[in-house]
Amino acid sequence: MHALFIPFAPSWAHVSRCLALAEAWRANGHTAAFAIGPEQFVTVQNAGFETRPVPEVPGAVFRTDRGFRWLTREYFTQNLQTEQSILADVKPDIVVFDFRFTTSSSAHLAHLPSVSILHGSALRLALRPRETARLLIGDPRSARGISALRLCLIRHLFPIVFQLVLRTVARRFASLLKTHGLPLINSPFDLLLGDEILLADIPDLLPPEIPSNCHVIGPLVWSGWDQPAPWLDEFDARPLVYVTMGSTVEAQSILVKIIEALRDAPYNIVVSTGNLSLPADLDLPPHVRVFPRVPGAAVMRRSAAVVHHGGHETLMQALAAGVPSLILPVNPDQILVAQQAQALGIGHSLWQPDGLPVGAAPLHKVTSVQIRRQVDDLIADQDYARMCKTLQHKIEAYPGATSAVEILERIATLARES
Repeated sequence: MHALFIPFAPSWAHVSRCLALAEAWRANGHTAAFAIGPEQFVTVQNAGFETRPVPEVPGAVFRTDRGFRWLTREYFTQNLQTEQSILADVKPDIVVFDFRFTTSSSAHLAHLPSVSILHGSALRLALRPRETARLLIGDPRSARGISALRLCLIRHLFPIVFQLVLRTVARRFASLLKTHGLPLINSPFDLLLGDEILLADIPDLLPPEIPSNCHVIGPLVWSGWDQPAPWLDEFDARPLVYVTMGSTVEAQSILVKIIEALRDAPYNIVVSTGNLSLPADLDLPPHVRVFPRVPGAAVMRRSAAVVHHGGHETLMQALAAGVPSLILPVNPDQILVAQQAQALGIGHSLWQPDGLPVGAAPLHKVTSVQIRRQVDDLIADQDYARMCKTLQHKIEAYPGATSAVEILERIATLARES
């Protein structure tokens, strides 16, 4: 059987999950092709897959946009047409996508089964936006220096405003969807739901109730990220702290603050900058090593703590290594991850509800002293490590890509027979 994978290219996580599943699909005797934007086109080609180009929002635009301004009617139309053309040419038996807002529609128009890859936070945003907005806020009373008026506004108005924003974005596509005979949507996150959904997560991070078309498979981790890192052996016996803030531009300033907070700490520090950059004149001591990219899985296995932005894949890697996290989130998806990690006792969050996940970056009030204190606590308090080990065992119990391939085979077979 033949599968077409269409991940959202500006984010490594969405591409790597599809690569992990595509490699397992291929290993089971099937064929796979990718339709993907330019930023990760070569990465997918080098993995040995047939690759077709699709239009994509530039990563720099996506990473600086906090309100779906890039998700325009023009973007939707162009991508829908391109995907329809590719589907007609490739003729897959099944379409798999990860965070692509047009693929469920193009697959439906081509009368092909679609399967989306999601994690718990994205599913919450799609199914229960107002309830999720309350989770984003957490407990406003924990915010420092917050006025009674602002507290009231946060509690009562933010969930309403959040849902209205999502509905406003959804209205951009109402006439277009109607023209194609497609169902209308209340939120752009509705577009991320395939006919069937693979939840690359563990139950502890999922909503309490999930639809019947959802399949919990555990994390999808691409082996291409797990490369050796012999330079790790150059460090002395001090605990290692791994720092990565993803690619969100707003996280660039906090990356410098993290380094400043830990430069005099009794730890070895490994920093992965990704698409971010550090000032050329930043003075780094020998125990702080900076790389554009590192094999995250290998580094985390050697780490005592991970400081990161709350990307779902990063948290999964940390838990797979049994390592606690200090999370400094920027966008709503990351804030949900941070809230859950703190509630589960697998890490700390340095987000406060007086920095709402719209408008100004919510990390501007974080201090170096706070960062150092939280990292020290994560390393000293073994309760965090024990809870992480518990979830590590749960992750190991899930078959991940193996289970997902069986689900795809079943869906594709039923579609062929119908």
